[in-house]
This record gives sequence, structure tokens and C-alpha cells, in this order.
Amino acid sequence: MTTTLMLGTTKGAFLLRSDDGRQNWSVVGPLCDGWPINHVVGDPATGHLWAAGGGDWHGAGVWRSQDDGARSGLGFRRPGCLPPRTEA
Repeated sequence: MTTTLMLGTTKGAFLLRSDDGRQNWSVVGPLCDGWPINHVVGDPATGHLWAAGGGDWHGAGVWRSQDDGARSGLGFRRPGCLPPRTEA
């Protein structure tokens, strides 16, 4: 069974993956456009990964991957912002 460690750092998110024996590891990243990332979580049932972070300059951000980061993190996308609120 492959093991994946999901790391949030000041340089972005990283995925560390091992083989079945945990003898060989590969690193995918930095992900999330190099933003500081505080949290990375995954759902093994769906393969979705979520990362959250941000900083003083750009504010907060949330990223998601719907393919377990399989495309070397290219699946990580920052969801669009909410549309402007209209007054009723």
C-alpha cells in the first residue's frame, strides 16, 4: 500500500509518496503556487485533496485537487471567488 504524507510549508504544499515497503520516496511539489500552506487534507475515498493557507500580502486561499495530485499537482486549483453581492 502506498503511503502519502501531505505537508504544508511556507514554500507551498508537498506530497511525499512511498512504495509499499516505504523504502523509496518521491516528492511532488511545491504545489499551490508556492503560497504558504497551513493545512493539507485528503479524502482517500474520492481522491480529493484540499490545502489552505495564505499570508499577509495576498490573504487567505483554498486549493483543491480532484485527482489526488496525480498530475504532479497540476490538479491543484484555487477555486474562484464568490460573485459580487447584489443589493436586493
